[in-house]
Parts: sequence; C-alpha cells; structure tokens
Amino acid sequence: MRTFFTEPKAITAALKTFFFTVLIGFALAGCSETPPTSFDEYAFQGIRDGNLDQQGSRAVIASINHGGSLWDASKNERLYNWNHKSSEYSDLTVTALSSDSKVAITADTKNIVAWNANSGQALGFWTAPSRLHSLAVIEGGGIAALGREDNLASIFDLNSGQITRSLVHEHTIRSVNFVPNSNYLLTGSEDMTANLWDWRTGARLRSWKHTYPVDLVVSNNASSAVFVSAYMDNGYLYDLQSGETIANTNTQRNRISAARFSPDDKHLALGLFDGRVQLHNADTGELVTSWQVHIRPNVYREASHITDLAFSSNNELLALGSNGLLNHFPLP
Repeated sequence: MRTFFTEPKAITAALKTFFFTVLIGFALAGCSETPPTSFDEYAFQGIRDGNLDQQGSRAVIASINHGGSLWDASKNERLYNWNHKSSEYSDLTVTALSSDSKVAITADTKNIVAWNANSGQALGFWTAPSRLHSLAVIEGGGIAALGREDNLASIFDLNSGQITRSLVHEHTIRSVNFVPNSNYLLTGSEDMTANLWDWRTGARLRSWKHTYPVDLVVSNNASSAVFVSAYMDNGYLYDLQSGETIANTNTQRNRISAARFSPDDKHLALGLFDGRVQLHNADTGELVTSWQVHIRPNVYREASHITDLAFSSNNELLALGSNGLLNHFPLP
C-alpha cells in the first residue's frame, strides 16, 4: 500500500543532488524492464494520489485538475465523481480506501471527506488541524488514521467526527498503516523512525530507527511482518512481534513509493519512484522479477512513480502510476 509523497524537509541539498543522480541513472536503466501486458487510463493529466483495494477491484483517484473519482478496476469503469464542492473540481492531494472497499477518503491539504464506496454518498466533511501527508482507513471503514505535518498521527472516528487519540513523533508523519485484525497502527516519520502503536491505548510498542526519513510502512496480511522503506535506503522486512530484521530488499537506494504483500504473504511487490515495479520473496528479500510501467510522454510526472499496487484475482499484479495509468503485469 502507498502514501502521498513530497520531498522530506529533513533531506539536505547534498542528499537531493545525490538522489537526483541515482534517479536519472535508474530511470534510464528502467527502459529495459518488461512492459505491462496492458494498461488502462484513469486520469488524462495524471494523478496526485490513488489507492487500490485488497483485490485490486476498486480504485480511488485524486486526479490533476479533475477532482476525485472511484473506479471499478475489473471493468475499467468510472463509478463516481467526487469533489468537495458542487460544480467545481477539488484540488485533492491524498486518498485512502479500506481494504474491503466500503469506505474511501479524499482530502486536500487539510479538508477531508469520507465516502460510502457502495452508494457514492458523502459520509462527512471535516477540517484537519494540520496539513495531511498520509491517510489510512481500517477495514469496515469506521476509523481513519491521519498522518499530519505537525508531527502527529491522529486516530479519527468517522462516525463521531472526533479525533480520539494522537500519537506523537518528532517530525512530519509520512506514512500510516493499520495492521490487519489487530489494534496496531504503523507510522513512518521524517524523524527517521517507524513506530508500532496500540492505537486504542496510545502505547508505543516498538520503534525502528533508520538513517533517513521513513517514507513507507506496510504490514503483511497475517500481521506477522512489517515492511519499512526510508528515503535514501533499501527496504527492510521486520518481524512484528520480536522487532528483529527478517531481510532487506536491495532496491539500490531508489526511492520506494508503494508496497503490497501478496495474499499468501509469500511475496512483496514494490513500486519505485522511477516507474519500476519489483516482486520480491517476502522471506529472503530476494528479487524475483521486475517490470516497467507504461510511460506517457508529455504527461505530468511522466516518469510515473507508483501510487499503489494490488494482487488481482486473475493472477496479475496491478500498478497505479502517477501518470494516470493502471498497469497490468502477469505474475510468474
């Protein structure tokens, strides 16, 4: 699963220069990767954020200049257009979709709307206390997590419209992820840590320290392992209970923008910022295969970082790119 990305404030100018050099090198190298078997257009001018449900059957999109929408990905059909004001397109920046497709959230930098993904009706409209950088919705849709710029990850009750608890980091929260079938929440921050919390009590259960700001935190389906990615580092797999390192995914310091475990948790799919998609062994971190999303010349973010991934029921890996295309890759 993925989060909304901006440049971390904690990165120095020297690191940005290094990252740019690496990115260009791998963008050129990525041209030799296997292309998708097919792709579908969900946004003509690209997207700022987008999420897929657990099976890849639904997609919520924050498109550039054309507001939000919900799609039936199995039929490539737009179901609803979602905007925060009638008769105008909202400038949306971040989205979330519950794994069971019951509730979707669209947000600009501060304003949040929750939607019933079955009826398309708005469930509520709220204003966040601080700029939002990431969102997550628990299965069933009753609770959301807000990753905020003011160093807080807030637990938000969508039924009451109240923040019930806030979890404190020392810098901006860049990624939030609910651990399935538990009271656990993962958070990743520019303070260079990934934390595991009991979101009901507010207790911090574990913390993983990294060398760079943490971009991404994702749990597997069995709630036994955690994937953490930092801005300039490889990805790391950790045992959720012991906290010990299981393996690392050598992405050669290319920034990871999305991650998703396969339904059986044997594989981990990664979406990279240069448009490559990788499939790794979730036990060893070993690379199994890799692909390259379709590139659209002259489209915003044509290098197309991956906003989300999903393993579909017809043995495909789906990759949603920032250039507005949903890419289909056959699984080995």
